[in-house]
Amino acid sequence: MKTRILNLAKMLLGFVLCLMLSFCGNKNAGNSGETSDSTNVADVDSDTGALILTNKGLGHIKMGMTCSSVKPSEEGFYANCIKKVEENDMDGDSYYLELTDESGNEVARAYYDLESEKILSIEVYAQNINTKDGLHPGSPISDLLKKTDIKWEYYMDTGLYAYDKNYTYIISRLKSDVDVMFENGEINKPRSENDFVENAKIENISASAWE
Repeated sequence: MKTRILNLAKMLLGFVLCLMLSFCGNKNAGNSGETSDSTNVADVDSDTGALILTNKGLGHIKMGMTCSSVKPSEEGFYANCIKKVEENDMDGDSYYLELTDESGNEVARAYYDLESEKILSIEVYAQNINTKDGLHPGSPISDLLKKTDIKWEYYMDTGLYAYDKNYTYIISRLKSDVDVMFENGEINKPRSENDFVENAKIENISASAWE
């Protein structure tokens, strides 16, 4: 009789232990789901702590997500998010989220498709947002000229653009737009800082889902 009772007690104890282990496993699974939040997997510069812009996104904002999914604010990134329209009678209007800091300074823009509301590209203006190469708005033009994979485009209304496989850079104007000469359908590559206005710098940087 004692042996039977002892066996029953062991069985009950084993059942209780199984329940406890199952509960702990579910709790841990829930916690791992929380840590997979996109804000925790954002690209961040390990040396400076700066957010890194990529063609996958910036902070919790990912290319292809809908603009309605973008948070009203993100600590260390922006304090306010407002929908805006950039009117253009020639090329068509552009729709974007204007992201600003607590002082109202523009940090970035997230451009989206009006029909699908999906984020297509992100343009940054804040100096605390880097590219994978460590460039940022405000970087001197000399840093950009060190890159060997840069190509150039020129537009009469907006000036000179530089781009590589990951980013487009809007930069300070040359000393004179007349200095931009075309050869065989391509513009001359600026050779040095002397081709630019004094203290020339990168004005802003953009990345898109298709780059």
